[in-house]
Amino acid sequence: MGIRSLRDVPDGSSIFVDTNVLIYHLLEDELYGVSCRDFLKQVESGSVVAFTSPIVASETLFIYLRAWLIKNKKIAPKRVLRYLKRHRTVIKEVDFHKPLALLALMRILPLNKDVMQTSYDLMTRYQLLPADSIDAALIRRHHLAALPLGMTTLILLRVSMCTSPESRFVDSFWIAGRRNQKSIRQSFFYVLFP
Repeated sequence: MGIRSLRDVPDGSSIFVDTNVLIYHLLEDELYGVSCRDFLKQVESGSVVAFTSPIVASETLFIYLRAWLIKNKKIAPKRVLRYLKRHRTVIKEVDFHKPLALLALMRILPLNKDVMQTSYDLMTRYQLLPADSIDAALIRRHHLAALPLGMTTLILLRVSMCTSPESRFVDSFWIAGRRNQKSIRQSFFYVLFP
């Protein structure tokens, strides 16, 4: 668990990528854009295998669309949804090639009944938002390392090992609590699962 930045992700890792890494790269974030780009180059080269969820794909496309509307149509951030509901045809103007190409580098994990049950259990046990609990359930089910940095909730994963060697698995999660975006942006790390 000594890895503290994206630069420290070793070759050969299989890792879950959350929305923020994709968005920081796509929107060329001044603080984290470069480290996200460098990490995604590892993914593109195949030295790191990246997984994500349908939730992350949707969030990435929506945030990209939102940023485009704010920049190109001068829509106030708090008015984006209202604008989109009234002007759906504006979506045709947005070039989604860059985020779609980025998502094509990821293996998008499928949702199923077991994942949704685990998600519900995590959501109710730890008061997670639905999107965070689905991502956590997928991370757990597929025994992935994670870059668990949601924009509003920092998910910390505690690794607990069963005593029998044949049943090594992660059996619990704990939540550090709400964090503001600034503190999350300063906390790149991931946890390796056994």
